[in-house]
Amino acid sequence: MQSLEQTAGALERMLLIRRFEEGMLQLHRRSIMPVHFHISIGQEATAVGVCSSATDEDVIYTNHRSNGHLLARGADPGRMYAEQLGRIGGNTDGKGGTLHMVAPELGIPWTTSLVGCSVPMAVGSALAHKQFGQAGIIIAFFGDGVLEEGAFYEGINLAALWQVPLLCICENNGVPADMRGVDTAKSSTFLARRLTDIPSSFGIKCSTVDGADVKALFGVLRGAADTVRKERRTQFVEVRTSRYPGNRTFWPHLAGAETCLPWAWNEGEPPEAVRDWSMHCDPLMSHVRQLLADGVLSREAILGIDARVRARIEAAMESAIGSPHPSGDLAYCDVFAAKEG
Repeated sequence: MQSLEQTAGALERMLLIRRFEEGMLQLHRRSIMPVHFHISIGQEATAVGVCSSATDEDVIYTNHRSNGHLLARGADPGRMYAEQLGRIGGNTDGKGGTLHMVAPELGIPWTTSLVGCSVPMAVGSALAHKQFGQAGIIIAFFGDGVLEEGAFYEGINLAALWQVPLLCICENNGVPADMRGVDTAKSSTFLARRLTDIPSSFGIKCSTVDGADVKALFGVLRGAADTVRKERRTQFVEVRTSRYPGNRTFWPHLAGAETCLPWAWNEGEPPEAVRDWSMHCDPLMSHVRQLLADGVLSREAILGIDARVRARIEAAMESAIGSPHPSGDLAYCDVFAAKEG
């Protein structure tokens, strides 16, 4: 059983991710963030569950929907905002932007915007860990669309052949609410009855879990990470989530309103745009309701955590907005590796 500190910490990290991405939507609405970006609202529990099961020796490879993964791993929200705004003080002083976020000091050396590329990179890294006898494992985040890319099949085939310590986390974010507990594939482009039939055909152990059931999700993710760590073999977890209504258009937008935690205890009602999603699909609201039902945290404690997170996000946002743009002469810095000798 998790301690109060662990439970409150998990809620705080989920809230940090939610408020950070709602902040991105606000910055875009204020025309401060003009570039295209991706959000992971509704997938916060997956990021927190995976990263809470990771050790300092583990390495994470992620994709264009990476904000939650970095924040759950401990990245600084102020530096992340600055990076997304192309400012000095960002993770790479604004050169990588929102699609190429990195935090090598936290074991996140590389983020890709190319669908499927996280898998072969992670497999190569896992092979290096095996050959050098390193203790950590490699974690690869990707979406269900990656299973339509050839790089995925090459990657998992080699992972199975080489028996490398790799944990594959497939965030399937297109599952209707009434289908999350059913493990059939959502896409007609897959001939397989279940999405997990594909990696399991390579002899890879697979699990499927509802991404809005936080208690079950954390258990499956912790178990998978522990098994990979012990057996040094690849595992695949499909996390089935339902897409946030504001993420169903080409450009993400704030659907209805920012998340209001009192909705979880029926104080007020969510706007129609997010009502069904908030009640049946949102892992954050589901987690809040469960914490209250179990008597783990009070309403006051939950609102206190949220207020602390909101203050942190507001300060991070203002710091990033106040950071300068890089000067032109920095364009040629960090392009090539320094010559040794």
